Amino acid sequence: MNHTSALIREPESLTQETEITKEELRTKIVANSIHFTYENTKILNDINLTVKECEFLALMGPSGCGKSTFLRLLAGILQPQE
Repeated sequence: MNHTSALIREPESLTQETEITKEELRTKIVANSIHFTYENTKILNDINLTVKECEFLALMGPSGCGKSTFLRLLAGILQPQE
């Protein structure tokens, strides 16, 4: 993925004229194959995430593992890289 609009998106069927399933309606955030490198250090490598309506999500990990970087990518502050 090379741009934020592909990082956070509505399910594809919501933007096309096709029948929408209950499962697709419930999907709120989709991130596919996210990569990010900072100063030649790979921070995120092939991250995939799907969050559905009414789900709770917690990002946990040690300091410096990429939690804030991932949130900045989701917010559009940073751009994903390949």
